[in-house]
Amino acid sequence: MIIDTQVHLCGRGWVTRGYLRGRGAVAGEGGGGGAETAISATYNKWHGTNYTAGEFHEKVMRPYVEILDASGDNMMKWMDEACLDKCVIFGVDWAYGMTGEPRVTNKEQNKIHADAAKNHPDRLIALAAIDPRRPDAVAQFIEAVEDWGMKGLKLHPGAGFRADDPACFPMLDKCAEYGLPVYIHTGMQATSDPTGVANLASYYPQVNMVMGHAGAQWTERAIGAVIGHDNVYTGVELHQRDYVWDPEGFYTWLRRLIDYCTPWKILFSSDSPDGDAMLPEKDWVDVFKNPKTSIKFTSEEMDIILGKAAQVVFDIKD
Repeated sequence: MIIDTQVHLCGRGWVTRGYLRGRGAVAGEGGGGGAETAISATYNKWHGTNYTAGEFHEKVMRPYVEILDASGDNMMKWMDEACLDKCVIFGVDWAYGMTGEPRVTNKEQNKIHADAAKNHPDRLIALAAIDPRRPDAVAQFIEAVEDWGMKGLKLHPGAGFRADDPACFPMLDKCAEYGLPVYIHTGMQATSDPTGVANLASYYPQVNMVMGHAGAQWTERAIGAVIGHDNVYTGVELHQRDYVWDPEGFYTWLRRLIDYCTPWKILFSSDSPDGDAMLPEKDWVDVFKNPKTSIKFTSEEMDIILGKAAQVVFDIKD
């Protein structure tokens, strides 16, 4: 079984213009919009194109509104082409702390993800993305789980809070009560240090926690959080960029991650649509399924990473 544990549906009116401007600035686009971003540069290298950031947004990213559409219906073809059995889907709550609510509010986007999972129960598992600082965060989470059938929580500390902020505790209390996992963004922003996840894991040892991006620039801290806590796991999303630019360097990194954490603590993930734009999903799956390197990996290790570990975290039956 192959499970991608981080995929985002897409829809019109889901982000603000401020978000798009900020995304470009963070990626190095600057004010002119002409330079490559990290994502578009990786796309260009893999596909042999020369798109500017603006061209990349229009020609490559915009079509994902249809490919990973809000209903999840078109996504089934995308999954089949990549040989994915299941995907864990969720949004990102930038709205409360960073951008303000877009035309389609964060709560509405959570409901859309929940409905997509309800319409495709054998393929999609939906988590609720909620900023813990929202005054009604707990009420929203209860509704998402009890009324909409969502299967866990997504926290995005990059929006301006740490994972171990006490504001997170009321929703973690509910995760513990429900027996549901939490997926936590790590890396990139100063507030997204993996040590915050390590602290939170110590407070809630009964809650499974997945760190997105393997800590990104803080891989060593992410490794420390994983080996120090039985309930902490890590995803590998957006490391497509590392593979495209330096395949052998990527496999060296992955071998180290496995050796320190064991494959049972590593979950296959893409962060599509961004990840799929960097490296098509079917090729990202193949990076693990058929590693082209002199570095030794066993098929058992890769099977665990591609799906068996996720089955444990998200309680997925064969």
